Amino acid sequence: MQLERNIYGQSGWILLIGLISLSLLSCNKKVPVKQEVVATYKGEKLYREEVNQYLPFQIVSDTARIEDSTRLADKYVQRWIKDRLMADQARSQIQDLDEKIQYQFDNYKYQLIQQEYINQVLRQQLNTDVSDSEIENYYQQNQDKFKSKAPYYSFFHVRTPVLNPYQQVAWMRSAESSDINRLREWAEGEGESVMIKLDSTFLPNQEIILAGEGFFGDITRIRKKTVYNYFTNQDEKYYNFIKVLDVIDTGEVKPLSLCKDEIVQRILSKRKNRLIEQTESDLWQKAQKNKGFRIAGK
Repeated sequence: MQLERNIYGQSGWILLIGLISLSLLSCNKKVPVKQEVVATYKGEKLYREEVNQYLPFQIVSDTARIEDSTRLADKYVQRWIKDRLMADQARSQIQDLDEKIQYQFDNYKYQLIQQEYINQVLRQQLNTDVSDSEIENYYQQNQDKFKSKAPYYSFFHVRTPVLNPYQQVAWMRSAESSDINRLREWAEGEGESVMIKLDSTFLPNQEIILAGEGFFGDITRIRKKTVYNYFTNQDEKYYNFIKVLDVIDTGEVKPLSLCKDEIVQRILSKRKNRLIEQTESDLWQKAQKNKGFRIAGK
């Protein structure tokens, strides 16, 4: 297989020795892997071992896989050469390029080292316990941060194959918790054939739309505290009854139950930042006391 045309016109720089091909991959020469040179560029050598590490699978007798391996190996070799061509071209046109790259590399290295140390400090010292009182206080003091961007609904919903469940509808219509408990006990006794939501948790509007499959009209606009009946998909296979308990409209403050996880993350984030700042400050003061650094002019 031939290399792509050298767009830099510097083909004299490149010496390819046995570019990875089917003949090379099945070579019978007993050459140590580390000494088997695939390509060279200005004295730098690319060994077959490095190319093989790039391949996603071992070479087998299957013809299709051998051909795929050859193609991938050729691609890797060409990329290896192009990278060096581009690097030399860049060096010839950008002044002090290696020094600039080294500067960026050193900065990145220190960032990685610092991040590893910070991660260790956080693992060892960060208190991840957040009390209910902390959550409540944060919620009360920052309610402007928890305004709803979309409606949420608290509702009861039952889907059952039982037709005309008058007693169950009456229980849902009731405002007594004892009647809701009776409805729950009945549903649990029916097993998996009955789907229920009989808690007051708030859910996004997608959930009530899903529960309202088969409802004639806009399920998100039904009156609160009123029980509505309908069949799923209008096929009279499943009977539904639903009651909206409360609605959080867009722009209203969400209840604490919907904000708890976010509040915990906010509190922990503040703790992390304080711990990192304190760690940096302690290191600075210690080094300053021990004269571990000097700033010119100060």
